[in-house]
Amino acid sequence: MTGHPYYPTDAEIPHYVPNDRSTTELLVIAGGIMTSLVGLCFIGSRTLSKKTSSVSRLTWFFISGILHVGFESYWLWYRASIAGRNDILAQLWKEYAHGDSRYLVADELLLTLENIHH
Repeated sequence: MTGHPYYPTDAEIPHYVPNDRSTTELLVIAGGIMTSLVGLCFIGSRTLSKKTSSVSRLTWFFISGILHVGFESYWLWYRASIAGRNDILAQLWKEYAHGDSRYLVADELLLTLENIHH
């Protein structure tokens, strides 16, 4: 038993705590939050402009901003402790890390790329 479900199985993930929500629960919560925020942005942008291209562009930048400034900034701030946290964003990052476990071990290359990206 490795103590975590990530690959490589021998990766050292300090203070790992499993999520207390299922993947489905996390997707419903995150999807609900994003749908609400995007809906509010869409409604707000419709009051500023009646042009479909302007509304679509503003909504797209809003979504991009939430993901890059909000979600990815959380990783930059808490990268060393995400594995041991169980707030909603940490649990989403632990689900994301099933695709790339380097996000849970605060890999230096990812840190460099994320800082450049921001």
